[in-house]
Formats: sequence, C-alpha cells, structure tokens
Amino acid sequence: MFSDPVVGNKFFGRTETLGLFSKRVGGFKDGYRQNIAILGPKLIGKSSLILHFFSNFNHPKIIPIYIDLRPNSFNHFIYKFLGALLYHYLKNKNFEAGVEFETLKDSAQKSIPKTVELIRTVESDVKNLQFERAYESLLSLTAVLKRESGISCIVILDEFHLLDTYKMQSPFLGLAKEIMMQKDTMYIFASSQISYAKKIFANELSLLFGNFEIIRLEPFDHLTCCKFLEKRFQDIDLARNLRDFLITFSEGRPFYLDILSNKLVEKAKEFNKADVTRALIAEAFNSLIYDSKGILNQYFTTLLSHNLNGADYSNFIPILLSASNRGRRLADISKTTNRQPRVTSKQINSLLDKDLLSKVGTFYRIQDKIFRFWLKSVYRRKSLSLTADPASESKNFSKEIEDRVWEFSRETKKGATERIIGLFKSFKNEIIMIQNKLFKLWCFEEVHPCPRAELQDCIIARYKDGYWVCLIRKEEISETQIQEFSHYCKKSRYKIRKAIIIVFKELDLNVRLAALEKKIWIWTLSDLNLILDLYGKEQIVK
Repeated sequence: MFSDPVVGNKFFGRTETLGLFSKRVGGFKDGYRQNIAILGPKLIGKSSLILHFFSNFNHPKIIPIYIDLRPNSFNHFIYKFLGALLYHYLKNKNFEAGVEFETLKDSAQKSIPKTVELIRTVESDVKNLQFERAYESLLSLTAVLKRESGISCIVILDEFHLLDTYKMQSPFLGLAKEIMMQKDTMYIFASSQISYAKKIFANELSLLFGNFEIIRLEPFDHLTCCKFLEKRFQDIDLARNLRDFLITFSEGRPFYLDILSNKLVEKAKEFNKADVTRALIAEAFNSLIYDSKGILNQYFTTLLSHNLNGADYSNFIPILLSASNRGRRLADISKTTNRQPRVTSKQINSLLDKDLLSKVGTFYRIQDKIFRFWLKSVYRRKSLSLTADPASESKNFSKEIEDRVWEFSRETKKGATERIIGLFKSFKNEIIMIQNKLFKLWCFEEVHPCPRAELQDCIIARYKDGYWVCLIRKEEISETQIQEFSHYCKKSRYKIRKAIIIVFKELDLNVRLAALEKKIWIWTLSDLNLILDLYGKEQIVK
C-alpha cells in the first residue's frame, strides 16, 4: 500500500459525501435501509472516507464490519469478516477482548453461542476446502447475530469486485440474494475498478437496482484544493500561479496533493527556501517521479506490473505510450504501434476494462494526468535513452518540469476567450462525448471574436456555410441573458448551426431549462477542461 488511509484530524474535505453517509446511516438506524456503492479511481480517498466516518461511529444496536479485499485471497476475506464481526460486537458490549481470533471467539461464546457456532462451521468448511458452503454461511452471519443479539450490521466491502477472484462460481449472485433477504443489514461497497464495478451492477447485481445509491468520488474541487494547500504551506510562500499549477497537474487528487506538498515543504526546508520556486518544484518532482526510489515512480511501476502480466506487457505498453503522447485515436495508436486497427482495438478494450484507458468519443485517454506524464517523460525517456549518463538525464527531466511550469504560467496569463479560440482552431472533425452525448467538433475554416460590441467574450467559428457561436461567461448568467443570446443567434446574419454558452459557475436549474428550451448547448468548466486536456492544452482555473 502506497498510502495509509487518512482519518481523524488529518482527514480533509468531503463534507458533502460525509453528510450523505450520515443521512443514510441515520435512515438505517430508523429502519430504512439504503445501500451505498462508492466508485472512484485508486487513491482518490475511498478507504479514508469510509474509515474516517466510522472511526467515531457508536450506536448500541449497530456495528460496522469493514473488510479490505485482496485478490485471490479467500481465506483473508473470511477471517477479516469473522474477526471484525466478533471484535466490534464485543466492543459494542464493552467486553474486554484482545485481537487474537481464538480469544474473540471464546469471549463471545456465552453471549452469542449460535453466532459463534456458525463461525466455527465457516472455519471448518474453509479448512475442508468447501468454499461455496463457507461463503453462503458467512453471508448469513449478520442475520444470525441480529436474531440472537438484536444488533444490526453495516458490512463494508472495500474493493468488492475482487470477490470475483475467489474460488467460487457466482459470488455476486449469492451476495445479491442475501442482500435482498437481509433487510437488517446495510451494505457499503467501494471499488477502484469503475468500469468493471459498473458491469457487476448491470449484470450479476442487476436485481438490486434501486437498492444501491452509487456515488462517484471525484477529486477535490478548486476551492478545496486551495484550502488544502493553504494549510500545508502555512510557513512557506506559494505564489498563485504555482499553486494553480500544482492543482491542475494533480487534478485535485488528494493523494497527489498530499505527496507533492509534503515533498515541496521538505525540499524548502532542505534548501532553506522561504518560498516555492520553479526550481524547487522541479527538484521535488525529480525526487518523486523520476528517481527510481521515488514513491510515485514506484507506484506507477507497481500499477503496470499488477495490471499487465507477461505477454500483456509487451502488447499494451506501446498503446499506453502512444496514448500518453497525443496518439489518442484508434488510427493514431495503430499507426504509432505499427498494428492493424482490429488488433489494436481489441487490446484497447482490455485496457478500458482495466481502467488504464478511458474513451471519450473517438479519443482514448489516460485519465490520470500524472500517470500519463510519467509514461511519456519518465518510462519512455528511460526506455529509449541512448546515453549511459543518469545524471544528465535527470537534469534534462528537471529542465522539462521547469519549462512546463513556465509554459503553464504563460498560458494562464492569456484571457479565456483567446485560449478558447486556440482550442477551436485545433478541432479536426473529431467526435467527443460530453454529458453522455456524442458531438462532432468541426474543422473550422476561421475562428475569431464576435464583432458585436454588446457580446463580449463571444466567439464565431465558421465551417463551410455554417457557424458556431460560443458565449463565455465567468460570472453567473440569468434567464434574461439566455433570452438575449438566443435572440442574437436567430437574428444574426450568420447561419448559426450551434449555439454554445461556456459557464464557469454552477447554473441555476431554471437557467439550464431556459437554455435547453432555446436549444443552446451548455458547457460547464469541467466539460471545457476535458476538451482542453484531450487536445493537449492547459486547463483553465477559476
């Protein structure tokens, strides 16, 4: 494990999700059960969120049972489940109990004999390799405990998709059956394999539709990132442009923000610096990402080795390297890897299943920006290096980081309109998916600011005899402004085929409905930043 879960005073943010947890667990206390599934990429903070919430949980009639699943380790799953159930039951009853499994059973024997008897049966079945029977009995334990003691359980399966790696025919069908029958047991699932987890819910757990509230755990928003970094850099000056670089480079992922900020503070103290500089960022990144002993270098190396084995490695690495280096469409990847599109497509689908790639229209994208950067600037650089001079290579990497920070600062000084004009000029008839709909981004023949003085921050883009008009709004927009923009589009001398408003702030529902009624396409800042990233451009910070 590259990062221990963060709980207590060190836990940061996630107020809204913690509030949802409180609401759902509160409902369970009152007899209404709503199960939860938390999906999000690795190291986004799923385990920290769960463990932080339950670290202070205390209820006389409810106990949590937390199990972190491991691949191909059925015995680990069984004994973690049994041990957690016994430990939290005894803790709930204020019994003195150690952490040894045999001691836990002995301590609980008098008060819940039927539960302990079933636990011993599960142990016997595992010992005799009767895994299906052991699993079935295990899942019925919470119901037995409820009948015997009146205590309900909240079962938390962290990386629940790994049940599929155990020696059982249909682990999810059996689980679905128990979930439907056991109304006095609440379930919380978490998974880093987002695509695979969705398939499990769509297929094996389809009968549970409505039983699970699916939460997609996202990176921190910009404001939370700013507060996080402000707390970390209390004694060191961090300029706004460098702060924004760290936020966009990390994409607001808590693990990366934590690792990067810790290393920068460490390096500032080492070099006796009162402020963060480009050179200091380069030094920290070199230590974390380029150095073979760096924690992020080791994490990404392990990520590849865990997901790609044997022949997979040589088949998939060229695809990942291509996708990290702007070869992001099937034709591009096939060309750079010198493979037939049919073969490439099959291999890409495997990477999609592993969540190492994601698909956005006709684009294939490595979602994790730092992993993408590591593939391109570290893995590829070291693999293709023709020199035997590690010191020189390391120096070149540091220079690349400094140049990237400088380029980010230069780009962010430009106005939003100028940057979006540059983006529109990059379109080459690609198809992308925004808000679950496919759209074609035309190869425009000309893109320029709107000549109408009353329409500031507006862009006109021409494709043959048709036009797109795009209004950019950093501040809140009203229904009246929607009406005015729609009126302009209808009365314009241009043949408007697509009207777009890019909004930097949350839209009021009535405003969104007004835009929908007028057939105006709304892009949020997240939508815009996704498109900027697909075209290799720096994202816009609020």
